[in-house]
Amino acid sequence: ITLLHHRSNHVRYGRFAEPRMVFRSGKEKLHTDIGFEHETDWWSDLEAETNRRKGRVLLYVHGYRENFDSTSADTAQIARMTNFDGPVISYTWPSQGKLLSYITDETNMYHDVANFRVFLRKLAERPWVKEIVVVSHSLGGRLVIPAIAHVDENAASADSSNISNIILASPDMDRETFERDIASDVLAP
Repeated sequence: ITLLHHRSNHVRYGRFAEPRMVFRSGKEKLHTDIGFEHETDWWSDLEAETNRRKGRVLLYVHGYRENFDSTSADTAQIARMTNFDGPVISYTWPSQGKLLSYITDETNMYHDVANFRVFLRKLAERPWVKEIVVVSHSLGGRLVIPAIAHVDENAASADSSNISNIILASPDMDRETFERDIASDVLAP
């Protein structure tokens, strides 16, 4: 299965194997095997794995110029390098994976804000999720920050206190604007 770069108004759930190099049309390319699951089954499987790991979850949100295969590779690398003791979730939005598609990626990322807000709120509201570590890269930071604020405002538990760490790797936002307008609201105790 190859995922396309098109927007959708719903989130798909699944599992993927660590990406590997394959030959296609005479070229070596990165490929990720994926299997889709029903949302209910996916959440049940995540609960079982999370319960075995003290309730910790790492959520990775990619940035500009990525595709599913490169994001899967990044997620697997983060899991290996951090030796994170819990399930690692990769949230992918429809980046075009191309150098000259920044504006399209930015538009698609903003289109996916509603999907990601709902997903993060569902994750934060799960009673078995005790700690969420969020890692975002590039444009992914623009998806993550408003979603965390949304969880604070709308979660049944009334806050996002189980989001313990927010790592913004090369965030695609102005530092001074972030410090002035965002940090005090989103990163407040």
